[in-house]
Parts: sequence; C-alpha cells; structure tokens
Amino acid sequence: MRPESGRRALSTLCIGLLVVGSSALACDVRVLQGRSDELLLSVHMGDIRQLDLTYLHSVTRTEVRETLALDASGFTQQRIEFLEHGPGLPTETLRGERFVRFGDRFVYDNMQRRLGDLHMRVDPTQFQTLKVGGVTYPLSRWGRQSLKLLVHDCD
Repeated sequence: MRPESGRRALSTLCIGLLVVGSSALACDVRVLQGRSDELLLSVHMGDIRQLDLTYLHSVTRTEVRETLALDASGFTQQRIEFLEHGPGLPTETLRGERFVRFGDRFVYDNMQRRLGDLHMRVDPTQFQTLKVGGVTYPLSRWGRQSLKLLVHDCD
C-alpha cells in the first residue's frame, strides 16, 4: 500500500468515526406550538439526558420542580418537589418510589413514570420554565397556549 493511500483510508475512517460519534450526542428537546406544530425552540442536549420543568402551582402558587429523564421513547418522570401539596400533585408512591420531607419541601423520588411526549398548557402567571444544564428557558414567553415537548434523535 502506498503511504498516501494509507493516509486517505485513515482520514476516511476518522471522518466516519466523527460522524458516528456526533450522532450519538445529537439529542434535542423540541418545543412546538400545540395546535400548529410550529417549532418554537430546539434545545441541543449534548450528552445531558435529564432536565427540570418548574412552574408555580395554579392553586397553591408555590414552586413545583419536576425532574425528567429522556431517551428515544420520550420523557420519564423521576422526581417531583414542592413546598405545599395541591391538586394534581402525587398523593401516594408507586412500587420503588419514596416520599420524603427534605427541609421545607416534599419530595417524591426514584420515580420511573413513563410520560412519552409532553403536552402542556402554559400561562405567564405560572412562570413555566425548562432547565437544562444550568440554562433556563422560559416556556411561558409565548403567552397562554398549549405546547408539545418532544425528544428528537435521542438514543
């Protein structure tokens, strides 16, 4: 084999590895308008496979934080924290989950509740946010409407 053929083959192999390697980290969370499916936001996740949704509970007006894992099948609820119990929040644990009081917060942990895609109603008075790797994305900035959160190209 001539030296230039070997270099060319090695270059091709390296480019192939870069393409394969980068596709494994190409995961995005997409926020779509609920009715039109218009893309409003796409958050590149890199190798992060967890995010937080925060909002003010509509009745108690206290913060709720939900931690979600993501994979090719969508979202899985892992944890929920809140200051005051209100309608729609969990009232009992499922097998393997635990409910604890942590400081001034109630915490449901070890949850593995499969959600798939998320369909949610946002309202500016509830300050819904998506938090990924230290960056906060305000979801209620688009006003009162329905949104879809989808996982795209995750493995």
